[in-house]
Amino acid sequence: MENSRGQQHVQQILQSVVRQLDPRKQVSDALELDGEDRLRVSGVSSTVPCIGKLIVVAVGKASIPMAAGALDALGDRVSESLAITKSGIESPFQPPESLTVMEADHPVPEQSSLAAGAAVRELVDGLGADDVVLMLISGGGSALLEDLVDGVSLDDLQQATDHMLRAGATINELNAVRRRISRLKGGRLARLAAPATVVNLIVSDVLNSPLQDIASGPTVEPPEVDETFAAVMRRPELVNDLPESIRAVLDAQSAEREPWTDNVAGTVILSDAETAARAAIDTAVGLGYHIQTVGYDFQGEAREFGRMIGTMSRHATRHRKAFDLPIALIGAGEMTVTVRGNGVGGRNTEMSLAAAREIAGIDNVTICSFATDGDDGLSQCAGGVVDGGTLDRLHEAGIDLEATLANSDSATALRSVAATIDFGPTGTNVNDIYLALIQAPS
Repeated sequence: MENSRGQQHVQQILQSVVRQLDPRKQVSDALELDGEDRLRVSGVSSTVPCIGKLIVVAVGKASIPMAAGALDALGDRVSESLAITKSGIESPFQPPESLTVMEADHPVPEQSSLAAGAAVRELVDGLGADDVVLMLISGGGSALLEDLVDGVSLDDLQQATDHMLRAGATINELNAVRRRISRLKGGRLARLAAPATVVNLIVSDVLNSPLQDIASGPTVEPPEVDETFAAVMRRPELVNDLPESIRAVLDAQSAEREPWTDNVAGTVILSDAETAARAAIDTAVGLGYHIQTVGYDFQGEAREFGRMIGTMSRHATRHRKAFDLPIALIGAGEMTVTVRGNGVGGRNTEMSLAAAREIAGIDNVTICSFATDGDDGLSQCAGGVVDGGTLDRLHEAGIDLEATLANSDSATALRSVAATIDFGPTGTNVNDIYLALIQAPS
């Protein structure tokens, strides 16, 4: 049993989402020169004086296309441009010749992340009041760009990152710690660039787009009180096993922010999880589906969410009078996985695998969980897509679903039955998309 029509529609929807979220076009459309000395930015109320240097710094998984978009719009007016991207990503975009590209590691920072931090510091050092720094920020920037405070080593940071990810910390919680041990995060890069003016264009990978959490907010004003940091410090499972050097830094700080230098002219969110979900909705409507939006900010355990979506889909097939089929349940968010074994998997493959059990034997349901950057953590794919026949195919391959989940080996299982989504790098990064397509009975 394979729902080929549902599988085909999933691919069409995902391809359309990626096209509509093209960060190069989004940045290019947002920028315009007004003569040689003023910059218009869509979403910023007034033009930005730009008499001196115009520096472009792009950091994150979408850094190369975002920087290319800025160069498309601003051309030779750009004095210098630097993009810091994830190591090993084969970008679908060819970088412009004038763009300097550095690679760094993600999700656990390496020496390359410190080198990137040093390069950015050098680029903004000594800028004057007539200069402008155009910051292009996207997901992954927290790991890719780093300059640690005194007393904290790279090994300490790596241990802390690995520990918090394995303990199921959200990106907000992880970034709350990163901000406290960095010379760049939490608005500190903006202070280093002062008195130059900073403008931020952001492709957000953090749910609801709290600015301080996107790449740990290097060039945005931090909140007066960091409630997330205060909450992390009350969770022993997150902080007790952190390296002593980091614990010492955290214990010495309060949740109140440092003095702020107001040199940020504006911050614009170009796209986020809701943007991606709405793109999926538009495409699903064009394919004839009625839409049920289930939310744009889902968090929690991936397997539990998968079971919930699977149960909702099963309910819709059993109570057809209450639903106008075909229907598409569409949502967005970013789940976490509490690692329980030594298998290979990510949040999207685990969500999909857990959903497979709930829709087993139902021939008109297809469920998909998709990482919009094409990179579902350690799974080496973009996510998973399952239908009513997936569980049988797993059994035929000798794979036990519950044992697989217990070993955190969801990607291996789904790959064995051709149920992974192998999309490749998409050039953007706005969390994850969840689809449940429920066909009318044939």
